[in-house]
Amino acid sequence: MSLCPNKIRPPSLALFFALISTSKLIIAQDSDTPEHVFENSRFTFYDVDLNNLTCKNFAVPADQRIVSLNTQQWDNGAHCGEKVQIEASELITEGTILDECPGCGFSNLDLSPEFFSVYGDLAEGLLTGFWHFEATSTTSGLSSSNSGPTTTSSSSSSSQGPSETSTPLSLSPTSEAPLDTTKPHKVQVVVGASV
Repeated sequence: MSLCPNKIRPPSLALFFALISTSKLIIAQDSDTPEHVFENSRFTFYDVDLNNLTCKNFAVPADQRIVSLNTQQWDNGAHCGEKVQIEASELITEGTILDECPGCGFSNLDLSPEFFSVYGDLAEGLLTGFWHFEATSTTSGLSSSNSGPTTTSSSSSSSQGPSETSTPLSLSPTSEAPLDTTKPHKVQVVVGASV
């Protein structure tokens, strides 16, 4: 006879491991959060010379939404042809990096007049807003991946979110699926699902 009949016993470790062995572990990277959003960035425009763009062998978009990336983030042209998503004046649109802006500060972009005018009057000359690299972009048949995501954030604090990969990975105890351990992941344990 127990001295404390109403006392609830904690579950045993055997029960815990039994539940885990019948669980399905899902690791997913959030696709709605950009890896990094550059906030309070300055956007200006410049007279684009289509015959003298820094990025060679990339098609100029028909809408001429050309972006000139600051030298500090230029990375020897590694971002040529990549798409960026820009939010300013309550609008979100996409442009293509085809040029370098030596006079722009870190996180600032120079836009073609056609692109700048989407957000405001050219007479304004300066806009501020947010931007980030798109997850994957393709220009003139050339594919270029980067470390950016698909939507912007309009919060006032800097954002460093998970990777842009949206495919959930289902792992079993013997799975050897590749996992990027440099990125944060959401982990969900589903109890009772078959492995």
